Amino acid sequence: MAVKILIVEDDPEMNRLLEMEMDQHGYETRTANNGLEGLRAFHEFRPNLVVLDVALPLMDGLTVCQRIRELSNVPILMITAHAITEEEIARGLNLGADEYMVKPIRYIEFHARVRALLRRAQRSEEDETVPIIYADDYLTVDVNARRVWAGGEE
Repeated sequence: MAVKILIVEDDPEMNRLLEMEMDQHGYETRTANNGLEGLRAFHEFRPNLVVLDVALPLMDGLTVCQRIRELSNVPILMITAHAITEEEIARGLNLGADEYMVKPIRYIEFHARVRALLRRAQRSEEDETVPIIYADDYLTVDVNARRVWAGGEE
């Protein structure tokens, strides 16, 4: 099953280039041109990663980021057309962004960041599904289920 990436970018040419790049690397992509369309696409497409422009019409990227983060732990890579201050980066990270990149996008770095975010998300997902259990002849503990057995009795 292909990894799904949602690209939310209002510049049609940048949207097209990012989509082509992602498709060439075997990702399934969907694009959106504004913040509201991006949120709608997020709910319908259920992506594994979101590439999100900061400056979007109808709803800015930071608000979209915050709304997505309220619902999901999907990795979010923010992109911006201008150099931004430390405070702006901190605000985005505090709202839920995982990474930032400034345009023009350097594609080797972009792909490396995408792979790193997906790898981190995969590890996190695996950590959540692995049961943490201790067992010996007398005591069994299942931390995820919050259950303990002593001498065979719960």
